[in-house]
Parts: sequence; structure tokens; C-alpha cells
Amino acid sequence: MRLSEVAERDTIESVTFDNCVLRGPVVIALIDDVRIEESVITGTADGVLWPIAASRELLIGAIAMNRCVITRCRLEGVGFAVREDTLARVRRGLGFDD
Repeated sequence: MRLSEVAERDTIESVTFDNCVLRGPVVIALIDDVRIEESVITGTADGVLWPIAASRELLIGAIAMNRCVITRCRLEGVGFAVREDTLARVRRGLGFDD
């Protein structure tokens, strides 16, 4: 499924994605309580993970994701804007080495 079609008003909230293919092109801003487990993503860590300073208050153009779970999914053409303080956890959830 295309993540841009799931978003309501630039946000995906309280959704569980399990064993599915999530497609872009899209950049997802991980905002609050998003778990990514046992999932794979096309691309390299440097290509798909966009570190964002914790002090940054505004991020325009990305789809916000709140209180979601992504488990056993394949992600294609998806980038993640990730706060620097949660980057290691997201890397592990996507199978990238620390």
C-alpha cells in the first residue's frame, strides 16, 4: 500500500501495519511512540534515515507518524526523518547494524 494514501491530513495515527509492503515515495517523520520491528527496507541506512536534531520544532513536507506499529513489513521508497535520540532504535528495527 502507498503510505501517502493512508495519511489523513499529512498524518498517519494509531495504525498497525503487519506483514505488508509499504510503498513511497514518501518521507515519514517519526513523531511519537512508533515501533518498527522485524522489518526490512530497500536502500542503505544513510539513504533512508534522515537524522533530525531533537531541538528542531518544525518539519515541512513529511508525513507525521504517531502511535503506530510496523511489524514484519517491507518498505520500498520510504525515508524516515528520525530524531537523533531515537536513531539507534529505528536502525535496529529496520535491520541496520549499529
